Order: sequence, then structure tokens, then C-alpha cells
Amino acid sequence: MVSETDYAYLAGLIDGDGTISFEVTYHRRNKKFNFYPQLKIALTKSQKWLLEELSKHYGGSVYTKKQFAEWYITNRKVIKKLLEKLIPYLKLKKENAQIVLEGIKILEDALDNRFPRYLLKEDIEKLMDVVERLRNKTKEHQNKKIKWTKETVLEIINSDRRYTKEYLEERRDYLMNIGKRGKHFKKGHVPWNKMTAEKEKAIVDEYIKGTPLKEIHNKFSVSITTIYKVLKRNGIPTNRHKNINR
Repeated sequence: MVSETDYAYLAGLIDGDGTISFEVTYHRRNKKFNFYPQLKIALTKSQKWLLEELSKHYGGSVYTKKQFAEWYITNRKVIKKLLEKLIPYLKLKKENAQIVLEGIKILEDALDNRFPRYLLKEDIEKLMDVVERLRNKTKEHQNKKIKWTKETVLEIINSDRRYTKEYLEERRDYLMNIGKRGKHFKKGHVPWNKMTAEKEKAIVDEYIKGTPLKEIHNKFSVSITTIYKVLKRNGIPTNRHKNINR
């Protein structure tokens, strides 16, 4: 169990050798922006054992690069819980933590409390404000060229209707129609969460018998992803690679 003393110690490490940031990346294939908070601590290789202990207690990953080892977390839910615990003990990075929590709140409203999960233009404008406020406080950004500035990002999304409320409403209507009537699926196919108990049991029974996934897919007109969701809901352990190739 993590104690208050442990949180105070972690806050000291972050103040001294850590970074609390909010990152923006761009996926060229689907032409969409992704935003995520990041918490990391960099130490020498000889101190990697300490970072591995942090990973055991708080989650995240550890990797080595040249003469340094780094522990980092990008899961926003984990970071939110951690920062809320660390803020009372942070000194140098306290304001950074508060700004990142603002960004996480924007993501929660858009991705957890909205159907469908979607970032609109106004969300991205607010997130870029968060990103740039943190950049202005970080020395490492002052000496290198920034690719995704707020101006550059807004220039891209302004010409893409996927970031508009109109597009969001269209997607919502489409998904609601699928859930209610299944009219956009081929004949005999329904969403996995609307499946009858009888069909669900039949799929589970076939899997337990050892029937290959492709045969289950053809027999019941369900996707491989749907099969795994049904199995997970029924507590059936799966071995993805083993069963796909059977």
C-alpha cells in the first residue's frame, strides 16, 4: 500500500528529475490529432532499480537510453489519480501538475462523457492552450523548433469537418441506428451487446469445444472482435494467437 510518505518522496523526485507534460501527436494515416498527459523521471542507468520500483508501485514503463534510464506513464486515468495525490507535496512542478489536470478534464468531457467519443474543434483549441502553457514553462522547448503549434494545428482542423458538431451529430445518429435496428450490418448480424442469450451461449459452447474462430465467425455471422467480447463477458479465458490460427 502506498503511504503519504511515499507520495511525498515521489513528488521530490519529480521536482528534481521529473517532467509533467501534455503531448500532442498527429496520425498521418487517419489524419487525426491525439492528446495525452505524460509523467516521467530520468535518472542514470545505475539508478534504474529505483525506477523499476516506481513502476511496480505506480504503474508505467521503464526503458534505458544511452547512459540514462527513464520511467514514464501516459495513461491519463493513472496520471490523474497520481497528480491529485502529489500536488500537496510538489513545489517546483506544482503549477505544471495543475495545468495537466485541466487538460485531463477536457479529455474526460470529450472522451468519457460524450457519445460518441470525439474531440471537437473547441476541445482541441483548449487542449492546445494547455500544451503551449506547459511549453512556455519548460526550458527544453525554448531551444528547439516546435512542430505542432496551436496555429498549425488549428489550420489543419479548420479544413476538416470531422471536428464539427454537425459531424458528431451525424455519427451519433448513425451509431444509434446500428444499436437499435442493426440495419447497417449484413443479414443475420447484430451488435454484440444486443445479442440474444441463446446465440451468445452457442458461441461460447463452440469456442469451448475447440471450434476455430473463423468457423464461429462464418457460422454465426459475427466478427472475431465480437467473439472475444462475448467470451470476455462470460469469463472465458482466451489465447488470441492460438485460436485465430487453429
